Amino acid sequence: MMGEIVLKEDIIKAIRSDASLFAKVATHLGYKPTYLTDLLRNNSPKLTQAGVLKILREHLNIAQDSELLEEMQAA
Repeated sequence: MMGEIVLKEDIIKAIRSDASLFAKVATHLGYKPTYLTDLLRNNSPKLTQAGVLKILREHLNIAQDSELLEEMQAA
């Protein structure tokens, strides 16, 4: 059984530590900052939407989505 695709932990940390990036992601998703904080804490698959990945690639100067993502193993 395959696990869910989620953001790598270092990408989660980058979003948390960069106010500009955090704001871009929250605005794109249409979520309040407190809800985005919950999504980050849980590493929600909602954070892997194409638009979010594009923001992350451009802001972090990353070429491939594969550098942002990892598979979370199912329990």
